[in-house]
Amino acid sequence: MGILMVGGKPYEYQSEFIRQYVAQGKVRGQAELISRLLARRFGSLSSDVQKRIDQATIDELGAIAERLLTAQTLQQALDPS
Repeated sequence: MGILMVGGKPYEYQSEFIRQYVAQGKVRGQAELISRLLARRFGSLSSDVQKRIDQATIDELGAIAERLLTAQTLQQALDPS
């Protein structure tokens, strides 16, 4: 994370602020996508479910995304078995 391609060559952000800003943007984007996919598959999400997604780490969001592919219920998508 924190590497940008500039002119076909990798450029690593020098500023810690920028690295954190980019990381937060990735988490927010992934949370928005997962929320849309969950709602599409299981119907409207409660505020508690939305809050849980919004507060999840990038690793937690990745795990939810993987479970979403095979989950039969919203609870199965959200909770590891």
